[in-house]
Amino acid sequence: MHTVARQTQQHPDAGPARRRGATLAGRLEALALALALALALARAAARPARLARQALWLLAACLAAPACALAQPDADADFHDKLLALGTGTEGGAFWPIGESLCRQLNLQRAREQVRCVASPTAGSVYNLNAVAHGRLQLGIAQEDLVLDHVAGRRGPGFDGLRLVAVLHDSPVSVVVRSSLGVQQLAQIKGLRINMGNRGSGQFTVSTALVAALGLQERDFAAVLNEPTSAFERIFCGGRVDVVLEIVPHPVAVFEKLLACGGRLVDLPPAVVQALVDRNPAFRAMAIPAGTYAGQTQAVRSVGVRNLLVSHARVSPVAIAKVGRVLAAQAEALKADQPLLATMPVAPGGTAPLPAPASQAALAPSVRLHDGLLRVQER
Repeated sequence: MHTVARQTQQHPDAGPARRRGATLAGRLEALALALALALALARAAARPARLARQALWLLAACLAAPACALAQPDADADFHDKLLALGTGTEGGAFWPIGESLCRQLNLQRAREQVRCVASPTAGSVYNLNAVAHGRLQLGIAQEDLVLDHVAGRRGPGFDGLRLVAVLHDSPVSVVVRSSLGVQQLAQIKGLRINMGNRGSGQFTVSTALVAALGLQERDFAAVLNEPTSAFERIFCGGRVDVVLEIVPHPVAVFEKLLACGGRLVDLPPAVVQALVDRNPAFRAMAIPAGTYAGQTQAVRSVGVRNLLVSHARVSPVAIAKVGRVLAAQAEALKADQPLLATMPVAPGGTAPLPAPASQAALAPSVRLHDGLLRVQER
């Protein structure tokens, strides 16, 4: 803590400027030594021009290589993963605008941090975790329950390298039913037409768990669709389904449209909430506050999960440290830019959403912090 306090008293550009100076000094020293070597060899050899050229080519190779310790005195001067692809979700869902906001804040600091972020629409949590684990993405947004499943090996091998970067926001399970059907209790959705979300998404995983907690199966519904969030308005307002389920932060535009065309939010029974919490440690009781949407006079009881920003151990710790610094410094700006991040934890002093020891302890011990975050905390 004392180290952090001393650093914050310095000019914000003092650290990078000093490191750039050290790097330049190291390279000039290497250049002088190589030129001196070339001249000495030229005087002693029969083919001086050729030997001098060879020495200069060796110098150029050294200056370009990260392993050249003399020319690279600072590990932050050169690093890989400067371009970070961030997996989000389907357009129309919550992960997509949140990912855009994260990348926007990172790119505003591009000149200083030398990283560029590109938000990519994807199928959602499951796709993001697979893509990060296999190197197709450097960052991904995913539901906490699915992160725990993958790291624990319940989704197959090869996910032990996943690492936590940030805790983002809460997402309650949200069920909208057509008001004209007179559904008063969630169990009454049996026999209706339901959309459970596209397979490969966290939405589908949670829908499956919720249906099971009700003691139902897919065959208990008149029809089961697997459409993404972007299709909600079309299929619900167009009369193709009676029930939609999603796990999403609120308020969100698509739910405003569903409620405006005859839908209403339905409470989850306490027994269902408890069953979901008992089955999965990532689930916790949540609520959609009264007044979140027009005409919503009471809070809606629910259950939900946190959403996390994850990376992989192979991704450069320097790059992730830069991401961590930006997210910590711009936590309030992120909330102002993206209302869906209203529940993002912010510690005193604005140091979140970097996971503090307390938030790390709340996760399963198997989900490790990325080494890049340890660099930030040490500084």
